[in-house]
Amino acid sequence: MAVFLRITAAEYYLGDLRVFVSAPGWLAEGALYDAMSRTGDGSVELPFLYPPWVAVAFAPLSRVPFPLLAVGWTVLGMVALVGSVLLSLSLVTGLRTLRDPALLRSAAWWSAGLLWIAPVRHCLYEGQLALLLLLAVLVGVWSARPAVGSAIGLAAAAKIVPAAALPGLLLTGRRRAPAWAATGAVVPILLGWIAYPHASRTYLLDGSVLAAVERVGGVATVANQSLRAAMSRFTGSDIGWQWPWWAAAALLTVLAVAALIHRRDDRAVLLWVPTVLAAALFPLGWTHQWVWLIPMLVWLRRGPVRDERWARLLSGVWLFGLAAPVVELLLFVQQSNYIYARPLWQAVCGAAYVLGAAVTWAAAAVAGAPVRAGAADKETVPCP
Repeated sequence: MAVFLRITAAEYYLGDLRVFVSAPGWLAEGALYDAMSRTGDGSVELPFLYPPWVAVAFAPLSRVPFPLLAVGWTVLGMVALVGSVLLSLSLVTGLRTLRDPALLRSAAWWSAGLLWIAPVRHCLYEGQLALLLLLAVLVGVWSARPAVGSAIGLAAAAKIVPAAALPGLLLTGRRRAPAWAATGAVVPILLGWIAYPHASRTYLLDGSVLAAVERVGGVATVANQSLRAAMSRFTGSDIGWQWPWWAAAALLTVLAVAALIHRRDDRAVLLWVPTVLAAALFPLGWTHQWVWLIPMLVWLRRGPVRDERWARLLSGVWLFGLAAPVVELLLFVQQSNYIYARPLWQAVCGAAYVLGAAVTWAAAAVAGAPVRAGAADKETVPCP
């Protein structure tokens, strides 16, 4: 994987990690949301798009020599992938013993395969946080201890999408876990506000994240797989927050809610449906942010619906499409990150994540009778 990333994206390798380790210095200078880090051939500039407390958290890492940090950060991301797969398998099968040999064997095979899907590939070569946030949310959902729910809150305090997992805690009847999750979110943000009020006000109240869409590659680029980006590539201009976007967003939300209602007793569904919806609706829906598809893939292939023909078909299409370098090829053929007009085939391929999510929600909402996760497989977890 390291060789593959260096060959295909050497100029952009770990660009976001460079931003993270630069952020503490920018924060000290009072320019956290104004400074930019150049990457690639120098024409691409990346800003810091996280709350101030995240910059503080990276202060110790900013003192580590970057080559050493790059190796350690990549290994940490891969460990987060393995942990996320293991917990996802445990959720969908009902096996709570993480040391179960069959569970570990299945997790090893899954991790080896999912290492090559686009969201994971892009997360690793950009040096992003997505896999760590996914693991934090899965730990909070999987654990029966209410205090562990604070891991979900901590992830939500770093980025907006993980917050979509919070309603699932309420629907599972875990009354104290949401309170711990809220604490995990509020405490770091509050401490950041006390220490850096100006930067916190800029992040929380001035809309710096939503306004930064154009600063980090533009809405038009195919690397942005959000609903807004997909629709904009069809229309030939940035659709913004006009009524067609709201209508499409409402349709996606209805499909997601229908899937949740139909399978409300399945904890894995309560996790992946709202987080994938959040990834689609958030305007900065970069491919690495779609690591939330991992629990969905595990659910389709190894969960209670694994014997359903529709689930096997969808999982096969998803795995093939995510492993193939479709996004990389579309990035190569697109004229610019800022040109919206595309040939129809490019617009269709560039909307694959959103369209695939909609189809999967619809299928989960209407196909087959709901089965509680783990009810059909308590003893063994066959290897994929």
